[in-house]
Amino acid sequence: MIRNVSEARELPKDKKQEAKAFTEKETNCFLKAMKGDRLKAAFVVLLGTGLRRGELLALKWQNVDLKEKTIAVKERLDWVTKKGFDWDLPKTDKFQRVVPLPDNVATELKKHKAKQAEEKLKLGELYQENSLVFATEQGTPINPRNFERKYKTLLKKAGLVSINLHVLRHIYATRLLEAGINLKVVQELMGHSRISTTADTYSHVSPELKHSAVSKLNGLFTL
Repeated sequence: MIRNVSEARELPKDKKQEAKAFTEKETNCFLKAMKGDRLKAAFVVLLGTGLRRGELLALKWQNVDLKEKTIAVKERLDWVTKKGFDWDLPKTDKFQRVVPLPDNVATELKKHKAKQAEEKLKLGELYQENSLVFATEQGTPINPRNFERKYKTLLKKAGLVSINLHVLRHIYATRLLEAGINLKVVQELMGHSRISTTADTYSHVSPELKHSAVSKLNGLFTL
């Protein structure tokens, strides 16, 4: 009888990858590299809201309230090779959410809207109005792959290592937790369906937070 010895071995479980984020210095380098770029506001929004790529590229002006400084996440945009652009509703109710905008992000969006109006005026009837916050110069949806390429170009310009675009989302969550924001609130802002996802993904965040938490026990008892 032939026996496959590999069947007797217990394969190691896949390790869950920890979320990584830029340091404050690296984030500033990235911001400087974006200066003057047509899509600067898009990356600023990612840093200041934690949106997923598909949520950002599907964002429409009717879902942006610059007065109240909020954006409503309603749908997402993906790219399917054979079918072209694929618009889809978020997978769960948690994905559909309202995210507050930091003041500087709202200001950047106002500037972007003004520049977009200039592009529309310049192109005239050739502009394809889709109400997209972030679109090509012709008004059409941005190919997610092209958006990724733009990101890689900015990383190189900033002198940073090539890392997945998702890192901008991690930066947002990391900074919230470092600021002491409740995990449940972070879950809601990130659009995670389960709080365990948020906890597991960011369990490694900032050793300083652990020291800060334990320091609050100082004076709890005397030896």
